[in-house]
Order: sequence, then structure tokens, then C-alpha cells
Amino acid sequence: AAKDRVRIDSPRPAEVETTPLPGENDKFPEEHVAELRILSSMKLDSQLILAVIFGGDMRFPDKFRSADLMPLGNRIRTRLVLEPYTKEELLDLLGKSLTLAGAPKLMTKGLMSALTEHALGNPRVMNGMANEVLMLGARNEATSLDEKLFFEAFPVQRKAGGR
Repeated sequence: AAKDRVRIDSPRPAEVETTPLPGENDKFPEEHVAELRILSSMKLDSQLILAVIFGGDMRFPDKFRSADLMPLGNRIRTRLVLEPYTKEELLDLLGKSLTLAGAPKLMTKGLMSALTEHALGNPRVMNGMANEVLMLGARNEATSLDEKLFFEAFPVQRKAGGR
């Protein structure tokens, strides 16, 4: 379609469109990331034609310190480093989610504590585990979700030869 085409020699900036790249960006091949540097500018960086957003864990910024990617790393205009959530932040998020769902008392404090402790600061992990417990509770027709359901959903793995 004509709207999808952008004239590179256009004097006005093109409408910004985003295209997510599949996979984990911290495992993105370095040669592809270096190619993005070439694609992101033209006329010696005087005209921006591509905006790129990188996301990954703390190993990802280290890639931009390599000799091959340093030119791209120097062009990154804004950096936002996100730290893991604290247990208190996760508890607050979980409480708000339960309230928004209309069931603020669905989970016991013990279950909420177990979820936040095992999430390692990651809300996506916490929500995934909470979903597993919720599904198990629904199968068991539970009226309240507690830490017993958590340990049923996620049994403790014992080391071989351990007690």
C-alpha cells in the first residue's frame, strides 16, 4: 500500500512505525545488531530513518562495549535500566490485581508471600505462577487460594541423595 512506503529523500520525517523483532534481544546475533546501525541512519547520521528499541537483561548492555558494536552503543540516545521489583512492590501489584479482578480476599497472605518470594522480582513470573495456582484452585473448586495450593502446583524438587 502507498501509505506503507516511505520515500527516503522526503524532506519531512516519515510516520514512525514499530516492528518488534522476535526472540530475546540479548541473544540477537551481533552482526544483525551491527546492521541495524547502518540501517538506522543515512547521510552520515544527519537523517534518522529507523528508531530501534532494545530490551534484555543486564548482559545486553555489555554487548555494546564490544569493538564491533561500540559505534552503535555510542548512538543510543536514551537508556532505561529496570531493576527487579522488591517483594513489597510485587505484593502491592498482586493486591491491586486482585482488587481490580473483584476478589481482593481470594488469596491468603501466605500464598501472596510465596508468590512474591519465588518470583525473583519479576512480575511476569509472579503472574504466571499465580495463574497456575488459580487454575489448580478452579479445578479443585476452592473458594480461597492458599500456600498449600502453591506447593501442590510447584512441588519442591529435592536433590538426589538428599533428605
